[in-house]
This record gives sequence, structure tokens and C-alpha cells, in this order.
Amino acid sequence: MRTKENLAVKFIITALTSALLLSPAFSCDFLNEAQAHQQAVGILIGDPYGQTYAEVSRNIARAALVISGETECGAVEKPIWSFQIQVAPKRHGDSPIEGMLELDAVTGELVCAGLPFLN
Repeated sequence: MRTKENLAVKFIITALTSALLLSPAFSCDFLNEAQAHQQAVGILIGDPYGQTYAEVSRNIARAALVISGETECGAVEKPIWSFQIQVAPKRHGDSPIEGMLELDAVTGELVCAGLPFLN
């Protein structure tokens, strides 16, 4: 009898744990890097970052999924994708553009940008 009770308790614990881990609060529905990169390009496309997907992509130097800590925008309250943007000068007298773009890791929406010329 004890074995059946122990087995039933283990089953219930396993079922509850699985339900908790699969709940939206604990899910890992983050955009992958390719999806986040596509969102970043969509935000940046246009002068001076590039007119095509390929041009803009060349100006994205680095991407990182940040779960916690600090960025240039401050404390990370929820996971973000952080992109380092570097645009070389294109015309005589132009300065290079360097900055970052942060997107919500779940929705891909703009959280913060340290870049000029973004509306």
C-alpha cells in the first residue's frame, strides 16, 4: 500500500512541476537571434543605416541576449536583445555612428536606442 501511495504522490508532484514549468510565466518564448536580428533590421532600415537588409546587417556588429544586469540604458528589468551598431562614415566629413539598439526579447519591440536618426 505504501508503494502505491508513494507512486501517486510522485506522479502528482511531477504533474504539478510540469504544469508550473510550462506556464507562460516560466516559458522561454524568447526570439532567437535570427528573429531578433530581423526585427532590428526593420527598425534601422533607411538612411544612414542602410537601404537594404544586407546593408543594415553589415552595420550590426554584435548581438547579445541580456537576461539581467546593466546596459547603456540602465538596469535590465526583463530580457532584451542588445545590438551593437557601427556605421562607417560614407561621405567626407561624416563621423562614424556607433551605438546600441535594445529590443524586448519576447516581442521584438524597441526598448531603447542610443543611436541618432531613429524616429
